Amino acid sequence: MSNFRSQKVKITADRQVCNRLIWDNRLNSSVFIVGYCDRKIQDSFREKPLLQWTSQEDIPWHRMRYIRCHETIVWDRDRRIDLITTGKLPDLAWVKNEDNLEERENIFNTDLSANKTQKKLQLSDSSIVEKELENSQDSLSKIAPVYRSAIVIIPPEEILPPIQEIRQKCDRNFIRWMPHINLIYGFIPDKYFPEAAKKIAKNLADFESFTINFGGFNTFKHRRSCTAWLQPDPEPKNALKKLQATLESIFPQCDEQGKKSQAGFTPHLSVGQFKNPDEAINNLPEWHSVTFKLESIYLISRRQEEPFQIRYRIDFGQEDPILINV
Repeated sequence: MSNFRSQKVKITADRQVCNRLIWDNRLNSSVFIVGYCDRKIQDSFREKPLLQWTSQEDIPWHRMRYIRCHETIVWDRDRRIDLITTGKLPDLAWVKNEDNLEERENIFNTDLSANKTQKKLQLSDSSIVEKELENSQDSLSKIAPVYRSAIVIIPPEEILPPIQEIRQKCDRNFIRWMPHINLIYGFIPDKYFPEAAKKIAKNLADFESFTINFGGFNTFKHRRSCTAWLQPDPEPKNALKKLQATLESIFPQCDEQGKKSQAGFTPHLSVGQFKNPDEAINNLPEWHSVTFKLESIYLISRRQEEPFQIRYRIDFGQEDPILINV
């Protein structure tokens, strides 16, 4: 028995593997799928995208059994497969335009210290971005989306206090996300934001501002929980869906928001998570209707462990986007 254990192939731990796949800028984290044990059905597995796994903490790490990139198993707990440690991943796993093959070898030997992080962030240097975005009118629509960036609506400061008071008590994502309505999520990596912002601004140059009213709460039911949200009612009635459809037409690969339900795009501002709708109703305070004028949208992203940050503001009717935070 001891001899068998000494020869057992060592693989990298599940949490470390996930962190690497998400935070290594050379890897396209959106193509990885996690397989995990179904607790209710013996010897049965369920799957979910890697980036959704990291945002939902209701499944213990030990139930993760494998990770695949399309049809290729890249990590398997039981069969001791670990292509991630050696960098022997399929081409699909790598971000396009990253052609330094030497960097693909032994990626777990890369130190994730601040110095290395800084080195990776240098990939966003403007000269590199400009080179990669030649003929970008076509290339932007071919870039795979990631779940570290989004196009959102952020309500004005004057109506945020009651929203934030609820979120601080009820929303586990209070720190990571600002109060927002997703228009596009996931979105392209933020190193492409300079050109993306210009393209969006050009397409919204003739878009007119409109009003949004938060009149009350609604809920999404999940398998074992529910999400409570403020329902945004626009005037004109189709203005929000028209805005979202315009953005999706610019980035057709970023179509998740339009496909989440049979009803299509369902705009919402999440305020908390609960066991069921009844618990949400009993715990949410009385809501007083508020209305604001929507004149801008925002490009946001998060890096490493930081919360989402505003990078660009795009005002309707203006062809020049406003840089907020590099």
